[in-house]
Amino acid sequence: MKRFLKGLKQSVPIMLGYVPIAIAYASMARQAGLSFGETVSMSVFVYTGAGQMSAAGMIAKGIGMFAIVMTVFIMNLRHIIMSTVVMEDLRHVPWWKRCILAFGITDEVFAVYTTEDQDRKGNATVFLGIMLGAWLSWIIGSVIGYEVAGILPPSLMASFGVALYAMFIALLMPALRKLKKLWIPVLSAAVSGCLISQFVSANAGLIAGSLIGACIGTFFVSEEDLS
Repeated sequence: MKRFLKGLKQSVPIMLGYVPIAIAYASMARQAGLSFGETVSMSVFVYTGAGQMSAAGMIAKGIGMFAIVMTVFIMNLRHIIMSTVVMEDLRHVPWWKRCILAFGITDEVFAVYTTEDQDRKGNATVFLGIMLGAWLSWIIGSVIGYEVAGILPPSLMASFGVALYAMFIALLMPALRKLKKLWIPVLSAAVSGCLISQFVSANAGLIAGSLIGACIGTFFVSEEDLS
């Protein structure tokens, strides 16, 4: 229990970011015509912020289900890499438990897990606390968002989306202060993503920025730089 609570404590920054962004997602889903059950079920079973927002927007435009599923799938291919890294730490855990834990891996959970002190790596109970806190906060935010979507003004609901970016910057800064060479791939991903989003689309910018940052990090940041 002590280890689980330690992981839950580490997930608090994620919770503070997830609740407002989930409120913004639920507002979009309600405007797209989704019911309360459909909106919350997507948070329970799909559980991907950018993917759920994209899906809600595509549903509102009447785009077919196959295109929605493929778009969300492509947007979340990076989770395969993140899951591989985390599950390598947890390779001593039974496979069925790893399958459950892998469901909870998001960008923010991965960032917290890989940038915190190394003494808790490989501890499945700590990781369970991190992922469970993040997942439950996302569901709670979705419930709140659907209920208040018709009460709060649209401008305020839209502003909640800024919380996700602020939270991720806050999670990255400690690692960037310790590991100077990480600035190269981070800035490359940010600049390229912004440029492509400006001239192509936000989804294309997200995907391209992630790939460019990962490629540059592979060639310019060595394993010794991360130790």
